[in-house]
Amino acid sequence: MKKLLLLSILCVSNVVISADIKVYKPDTAWFTSKQSSMLSIANNLLLRHYNKKINDKEFVSELLKCSLKNNFWCSGRLGDWLLEKKEYSDAFYLLTQANDNLHDSFSFSLGKMYLEGIGVLQNEEEALLYFKKAAKAEVDLTGVRKYAAYNIGVIYTQKELGKKNNNIANITKAYAWFKVSKALGYDAEIKVNEVLKEYLASRKGLLKADKLATQICSTIPNCQ
Repeated sequence: MKKLLLLSILCVSNVVISADIKVYKPDTAWFTSKQSSMLSIANNLLLRHYNKKINDKEFVSELLKCSLKNNFWCSGRLGDWLLEKKEYSDAFYLLTQANDNLHDSFSFSLGKMYLEGIGVLQNEEEALLYFKKAAKAEVDLTGVRKYAAYNIGVIYTQKELGKKNNNIANITKAYAWFKVSKALGYDAEIKVNEVLKEYLASRKGLLKADKLATQICSTIPNCQ
C-alpha cells in the first residue's frame, strides 16, 4: 500500500505540470475578475518557463516580484517550485500563505509535505486534513481533487494494515474515499477497494459505506 500511495503522488506531479497550463474558469463567487487576472499572470510565467522562454533564475525572480504584489497565485506557484527544489522552509511558508488566501487551492502540496514529513514533522492526521481540503476545494486548478481523495483512502487503509482486529470505521472511510476518487475521474484500477467491499459486505457495513461516499461526494464540486 505504501508503494501504491507513493506511485499516486508521483503521478500527480506529472499531472500538475500540464493541468496548471490549462485555461480554467471556476464557478465560484470569490474568484473575481481580479483573481482571474492574477492567476493569468502566474500561469503565463509557468507557461513561459515550461516552454523554456525564461530560465529558472528568471522564473523564480518573476514569481517573487508578483508575490510581493500580493498575487497569491504566484506565491503558490513559487512555493511548489521551492518544494520541488527541496527548499522546504520557504516552500511551506509560501504554500500556507497562498492556501489561506485562495480557499485551499494549494492544500494538496501541504498534505504531501505532512504525509512525507518534508519540511515539517510527519503527521498523518495533518496530511488527512489537507488532502480533505484539497478534495473539497472550490477551485481545482491543478486537477488534484481525485488524487487527494485517493490518498485519503490509502491512508485510512494503512491504518488497518497488520491489525488482527480491524476498525470498521477506518475501512468504511477508506472504501468511501476510494469510491469518491473514482467518481471524480481517477481511472486507475483500485483493486484494494474490492477487498474492502467484500469485508464490509460480510459485516453488513456496505450500505453505510456507500451512503458515506454519496454524502462526501455531495460536498465536492463535479463529483458524480
